[in-house]
Amino acid sequence: MTPMQGIETLFKGSGEKGIKTAVISGTIKNAYDIFVDTTGLRPDFEKIAHEFHFDKQGILNGGSFTNFDFQGKVDALKEVCNEIGINFQDCAFVGNDTNDIPIFQKVALPIAFNSSKPQVKTAAKIVINGRDISKVLRYL
Repeated sequence: MTPMQGIETLFKGSGEKGIKTAVISGTIKNAYDIFVDTTGLRPDFEKIAHEFHFDKQGILNGGSFTNFDFQGKVDALKEVCNEIGINFQDCAFVGNDTNDIPIFQKVALPIAFNSSKPQVKTAAKIVINGRDISKVLRYL
């Protein structure tokens, strides 16, 4: 995995605008942790679905799993909103797959980024093509 082009600019620019950031993803937290370690970028809130646990020899011995996918993303964002005292209409969400559509239907500014799925683009208010995620900043 390599960080998306423009991610540092997006994080820095969001912070300069006073925007709180959250990563809500159905991905594997272990891979996400490598991203955080290599880039030094950490959002204000992290809701990552799956984490694998390994013993000292590196053998998989369990994991923790949550539903931060489809409706679970909506529930995770609700937790974040409650914690900082805002509502869905104060939020933007950037996504690229069909599992993002339920949260797109709740937030004020759903942004489809580099999505190949027509239904995702239709559900979004903003569609950004290409691989530079810093282009999101102009809409925030």
